Amino acid sequence: MGLAADIGTLARLPKLTGNQSLVHELAYSTRPFSAAEAKELGLVSKVVEGGRQEVLNAALELAKTIAEKSPVAVMGTKRLLLHARDNT
Repeated sequence: MGLAADIGTLARLPKLTGNQSLVHELAYSTRPFSAAEAKELGLVSKVVEGGRQEVLNAALELAKTIAEKSPVAVMGTKRLLLHARDNT
């Protein structure tokens, strides 16, 4: 038995990758791919070398940088980005 992705992720992949045929390939084949390939495809913004602790440190550093900004500006930016993502 198989399940079709239906919570919006699959529909957003073509916008993220800019490559419809790649999305079809990944969706139909379900082939695994590396973190490096995910970065190359635009699915992730950064690959952190190391293990769990290095990833946690990188995430906390980014969170600290964002937390230093105006909360109103961050919230407004987030709303605009989500609106642009979900609307034509």
